Amino acid sequence: MWRYIKDHLETVLIAIILAFGVRQFILTVYKMPSPTMYPAVEPGDFLFTYKIPYGLEVPFLDRKIGRNKKPSRGEVVVVRSPDSKDSLFLKRIIAVEGDRVELRDGAVILNSESIDGGADRGSLFGPIRSEVPQEHGGYSVVMPKGSSLDNLEEMIVPKGHVFILSDNRTIYEDSRDWGPIPLDWISGRATIVWFSLDWERKQFGLPAVRWERLFKPIH
Repeated sequence: MWRYIKDHLETVLIAIILAFGVRQFILTVYKMPSPTMYPAVEPGDFLFTYKIPYGLEVPFLDRKIGRNKKPSRGEVVVVRSPDSKDSLFLKRIIAVEGDRVELRDGAVILNSESIDGGADRGSLFGPIRSEVPQEHGGYSVVMPKGSSLDNLEEMIVPKGHVFILSDNRTIYEDSRDWGPIPLDWISGRATIVWFSLDWERKQFGLPAVRWERLFKPIH
């Protein structure tokens, strides 16, 4: 009897250790709490984020090891807040080290080229611009309604840093506030929406499932 219990306890402990290892070092889940990345990601989306390309977070060390990938323009990544390691945000990489980037009325000028397309439809938050070139990610953005942060003089992204923005540019918790961020602030790359709930719409008294968003790749 004791041997039976011991064998099962060992199995449970191994499963717990493996689950912790996967979550800590490989794959984790991020729940989107706000419309900061609308329209690519909606509030209530649950995302898988892949951690290995941007290095492994080692407990009790304030740094990462084993980063094996350079960031790419257009990637959607989970980043930590400059104020707290425990506060995480979803943002898009706009420019990488060595790039020249500026903002004019919220539109991005990257290496002397405007990368935002023309406004083609409206949304709850503002006009949506699409047709961002594929080499920059091929995504849509919500343009801001006017702020001093929507105009930034040209800067060169420093080595080991990236310039990030919200797709919904009416929300300003990004490089317009923080400046370029160090690569160590990147927790992982968002890959797919594995589940999605619409908290504004109810089914049987519960938040409605957005079936059309399940397993949708993030780009």
